[in-house]
Amino acid sequence: MAKLPEGRDWVYEIKQDGYRAIALIEASSAMLYSMSGQDYSSQFRQIVFALQTLRRGNLVLDGEIVALDQNGRANFQELQNRRTSRQPIVYYVFDVLHQKGRDTMGLPLEERRKMLDAVGAHFPGPLRVNPQFRTKLGPLIQEVKSLGLEGVVAKRSNSIYITGKESDAWQKHRFNLEAEFVIGAMSRMGITSRRSSSESTEEKICIT
Repeated sequence: MAKLPEGRDWVYEIKQDGYRAIALIEASSAMLYSMSGQDYSSQFRQIVFALQTLRRGNLVLDGEIVALDQNGRANFQELQNRRTSRQPIVYYVFDVLHQKGRDTMGLPLEERRKMLDAVGAHFPGPLRVNPQFRTKLGPLIQEVKSLGLEGVVAKRSNSIYITGKESDAWQKHRFNLEAEFVIGAMSRMGITSRRSSSESTEEKICIT
């Protein structure tokens, strides 16, 4: 397993399992875009409406659109089936890239996080601040695994926001894919896929 960095200079966030999206808010208008520029606004109208009613000035936010299961965990399958699913869809925000005419990408992460927390205190309904932790990594990983969450993102607290290229200032690891196989329908082998009553997802076999 890849080792995430540790130390006083690092903070940790929950890795969500959804669609990465940039939110643009200007006055009472708002739009959602994918990282490649696809317009998500018409697909997630409830999130756009919440952004329009935020009333915290012009903003550019970075986050992830996520569907939640019955236990409040991100469920990518529910997000893909959002037209028929009744599960709530939320926007977890983890960064502020622009605020009230000021480009904030060159500021340290810890300063941008303070801005996000201030704005996030006014988030309505489907808008949420992605949890961040300054703690020992080992116990956090154990908790993430026990809750069945996707993974952890490690971020250097003094890092700036860099677009268009990889940076070792943000490192992520998905624990739910370390060695996971989804059982498909394999009738000729006498195996059929089935769903777990506790998680409402396809049964999975984990090999360690």
